[in-house]
Amino acid sequence: MAPSSILSLFLVLLVSFGVCAYSTKVIQVSDVCSKHPNPTNCANILYSIAGIEAGIELPGSIPPYIINTIGHTAAFDTYTLLNTLIHNATHPQLKQRYITCSSNYVGTLGYFNSAKDAYTSADYKGMESNAAYVIKAVQDCDRRTPHDTSQLPFLNKHRIEVMPIEQDDLNLSLALLETFASLDLSHV
Repeated sequence: MAPSSILSLFLVLLVSFGVCAYSTKVIQVSDVCSKHPNPTNCANILYSIAGIEAGIELPGSIPPYIINTIGHTAAFDTYTLLNTLIHNATHPQLKQRYITCSSNYVGTLGYFNSAKDAYTSADYKGMESNAAYVIKAVQDCDRRTPHDTSQLPFLNKHRIEVMPIEQDDLNLSLALLETFASLDLSHV
């Protein structure tokens, strides 16, 4: 599974965590993935995380794991790729695109740090806000021209595809949050 897909799934989960700020709840992977544009991919990514078979306990250790280990690492790997692409680019417009994207990913790394801090302080609106900034940074990088044959468009595409957020419409994240708020978790 590509690290970029896992990073994107982080954003889906990030938006869903705000529902359980005051008590411990367990959300089943099937509940999370049923709201996802690609439920099979969502389940594959989530089930690759050790200990998630019983569900996602909120608050719990899975959200920080996704933020710290998966999300931040995938963003840093893309940032590292961008620096290599900058160094090797011969086309001036492509090199400028990589420089701009690199700057976007520096911001993304900061947003992941802010999301981690927001989770720690139970500021779930802050987590949602930082998720929106991550999405915007990835989308902005993906919109740059000229045509790029590197791995970058592939990585960005997976980040965007896995998120239940259409380009230029971050309000869908609020709809997802409301959907999770309406889930019947009383059986847990």
